[in-house]
Amino acid sequence: MNVKKLVGHSGCKIELVQKNNRLIVKKTSKSIDYNQRLFQQCLKQMRYANEVFRSPKVLNWGYEDELFVFEMEYINGISFYEYFRSLDLNLIAPIAKQFLESLIPKEIIFCGCYYEMLSKIESLNNQIGGVNEGIEKSIDVLRNFSWDMWSVSKCHGDLTFENIIYDRDKFYLIDFLDSFAGSWIMDIAKIFQDLEVYWSYRNGLLDHNVKLRCHLLKNMIINRILMMENGPGLVVTIYHLLLLNLLRIIPYIRTDETERFVNRSIEKVLLVIQQMVKEYDYGHLDNSLCGKIDKVSEYET
Repeated sequence: MNVKKLVGHSGCKIELVQKNNRLIVKKTSKSIDYNQRLFQQCLKQMRYANEVFRSPKVLNWGYEDELFVFEMEYINGISFYEYFRSLDLNLIAPIAKQFLESLIPKEIIFCGCYYEMLSKIESLNNQIGGVNEGIEKSIDVLRNFSWDMWSVSKCHGDLTFENIIYDRDKFYLIDFLDSFAGSWIMDIAKIFQDLEVYWSYRNGLLDHNVKLRCHLLKNMIINRILMMENGPGLVVTIYHLLLLNLLRIIPYIRTDETERFVNRSIEKVLLVIQQMVKEYDYGHLDNSLCGKIDKVSEYET
């Protein structure tokens, strides 16, 4: 029995269903062409687990009317963006530590991914190139970036606050995405989509409490990454990937409000990247980078 429809961003149908006296979530592909992508997302969800992040258990999968469908357990928690807005400030450091230890592999091998990124950038350029000056500038910045600091690993693919559920001291990940370039760097960049431009708070939920907590968590993550091998290059890569992810939203925009939000966010991230390039040799970035980013971040989204 269908209980209610749930909100998603992929275009797939997501329903809360009562089955065998329990509530489950049913996700149905939006088209036959999307079947393979949703199947890959289902597999990723089934295989993803670590000490910090869990995923709802996949209960069943198959096809209905030629569309791929899978069912999963229902986690009756709250979105991380709701949990985070009133989180005790003393808990932010432990959460930063937990998140990073669970996302960053113990062994990192840098392999580069210039041609994969260039393919994605040119595909985006064909879709959105020429829309406005900010997009044109972003495309040029991304084309000219080396993408050397890249390492392949498992990843969620769309790790914004909206896709993390908090329930009884546990974190669950939902809406896995079959990323075009799988890496923990992708997940960190998606988290920065909230920490830097407040993506999950774009619909009027942003206030001083959120900004303060985002500021603290962002700086803790940056400082930790700067301590890693090639840390400065990784931070710069994360911000370029954040810029790319913002451009990837544009083809799916449906409202003027979201369009304005994304355009302002692109301007802000471009400013941060420009500040990095202007002020620093990548080999000499240090913890004062946070102060430089924060100066730019006064340009609020």
